[in-house]
Amino acid sequence: MSISPTEFITTPPLSARLGLMPGTNLNLLVALQALLEEANVTRAAERLGLSQSTASATLGRLRERFGDELLVRDGRHLVLTPFAEDLLPELRETLRLIELTFRSGEDFDPRTSTHHFTMAMSDYAIAVLHEPLYTRIAELAPQVTISVESFGPRAGAERSLLDVDVLVGPSSYGVRGMSRPLWKDRLVAILDADNPARPDGPVSLESLASLPHAVTLFGDGVSTAADRAFEERGIERTVRMHVSGWLPLPFAVQGTDLVAVMPERLARVHEEPSGRLTVVPLTANIPLVERYWYAPHRRSSVAHQWLFAQLDSVALELLNTRGAEASGQSVA
Repeated sequence: MSISPTEFITTPPLSARLGLMPGTNLNLLVALQALLEEANVTRAAERLGLSQSTASATLGRLRERFGDELLVRDGRHLVLTPFAEDLLPELRETLRLIELTFRSGEDFDPRTSTHHFTMAMSDYAIAVLHEPLYTRIAELAPQVTISVESFGPRAGAERSLLDVDVLVGPSSYGVRGMSRPLWKDRLVAILDADNPARPDGPVSLESLASLPHAVTLFGDGVSTAADRAFEERGIERTVRMHVSGWLPLPFAVQGTDLVAVMPERLARVHEEPSGRLTVVPLTANIPLVERYWYAPHRRSSVAHQWLFAQLDSVALELLNTRGAEASGQSVA
C-alpha cells in the first residue's frame, strides 16, 4: 500500500500504523531513528555499524516505504522534512516500547522457544564454530533454529548488521557494530604427506617461497593474513593455483606438490581424517583472531542476550581446544 505523507500524519500512532505497511522490517525503524537523529548518513552508518553505502541504500528504502524524502539538503547539511520531524517523536516512543518488551524476559525461554537466529560467517568460521555452537544450542534450546549464511571478507565489511543477528569473521572485516572475540589461531603451512619437500620441523616463509603455492582469493583488492605475511617480509611466492575461500586449500594440496599457508584450526580438521595432509608450524608466529559482531540495539533483546552468552561459552571452550595460543591479527 502506498501512503502519502499527509495520510501518514493523520492516521493513528506509528505502532498501529505498522499494520498498514505489510512486511515492515522493524530493523529498518532502528535505522530510520539513527538517520533522523543524526541527520547525517555517515554518522548514522557509524552508529548502526554499517558502511556508508549500506546506510545510503537503507535511506533509499525508507524514502520509498514512507513516500517522503525524510532528509533533504539545506546548503552543506541535511535537514528533516516536516513529515520526518513529526514522525521522529512517535518513532522514538514506539522503539522504546519495543525495547521494554524485549527486556521483560517473558518472551524467550530457551527450553521451549522456537526462535530463529540468522548468522553470517566466513567459510573458515563455519568450519570451526558450527559443531560446538550447534551442540550447545541443541542441548539447551532444542526447538531454536539457525540459518548460516556464508560470505567473504569484502561482503563482510559491507554486510548490514540489521539483516543478521550475528556476524562472525576476522576483525579486518571492519564491521562497526559491537563485537567480542571468539577464538585465537595462527598460520601454518600444509603439504601432502608424500611431498618430498615436506620439512621435518617448523619452516620459514622464506624457505617456502621456492615451492609451488595454492592460495585463496576473496576478490580483487582483498588480501588475506597469509598474503600480508609474505608481502610484509618482501617474499614473492610462486603461485600455481588459486581457489575461492579457505576450505578448498587442503583439497588443492592433497596429492600434489603444492604448499599452502592457512589457519591452523582449519588445517587440523583435514589433517586427522585423511592422513594425507601434513600440517607444519611456521618459524614466524603469525597470530589470528576471530570475532563476532552484532548491532548495538540487539543488546536489549533477551533472546539475543542468550545467544551472545552461548557464543561466549563456546569461546571459552575453543580456548581449551587445539589451536594457536596467539592473538593480534585477523584471518582475512
